[in-house]
Amino acid sequence: MTMSGWRGCRERGEPLRRAASPRPPLVVGGRPPGREGPAPPAPAASADAAAVARIHHGKVDCVDCQLEGSDLTNTCVKGHDLHGADFDGANATLMCMSYANFSGASFRGTNLSGANLTESSLKRASIVSTNLAGANLTSADLAGARERHPDEGQVPQDELERRLTEARTGVASARAEMARLGDVEARLADAHTHLSLVAGTVEELERATAAAAGRSRRPGVTLISTTCARPEARSCRR
Repeated sequence: MTMSGWRGCRERGEPLRRAASPRPPLVVGGRPPGREGPAPPAPAASADAAAVARIHHGKVDCVDCQLEGSDLTNTCVKGHDLHGADFDGANATLMCMSYANFSGASFRGTNLSGANLTESSLKRASIVSTNLAGANLTSADLAGARERHPDEGQVPQDELERRLTEARTGVASARAEMARLGDVEARLADAHTHLSLVAGTVEELERATAAAAGRSRRPGVTLISTTCARPEARSCRR
């Protein structure tokens, strides 16, 4: 708009209008056309709401599902295929997961307390920092399951040997302590047996003493013969 046009609008009391600028093109794929440089990083992945809904509604075949951070408490995927699914950080408390396929799935930081994983397949699954308290893993296939974070580098040989030595020392100490406690328990049992025998002997002696004292106090019993007590009984004199 020219200065004269602007002044005309001011005099007539009309609102000032700016010329419309062209809109930037819609970016699909991370970089506008013609712009140089690398594409911006993709946003962090999150749970797939549709996948979570399928789990909750019983439509539970969910291969490679994104379920991280979701609440799957008390849901059931028994006997279904969820290989490659991402359960990272999810709450799967008391989840029914028996006879299901979780091969290659990720359970990093997942709460599986009380979950039923009977005869499920966890081959090559990641169970780093997974809470398995009270979970039923009867006959579950854990072949190749990773308890160590995959980004963690190889542990040097000398460090492995040091850890192995510490573990063996700990096992030996635990065994020695168990043997010592077992010996103490045996000695304590012997002491209790000896105490019972001594107590029984004391009770028997007390009863015998009381019975003897009762007989000595009965009337008509004397330790001196009445015949020898008379002066004229010469046969008692020596």
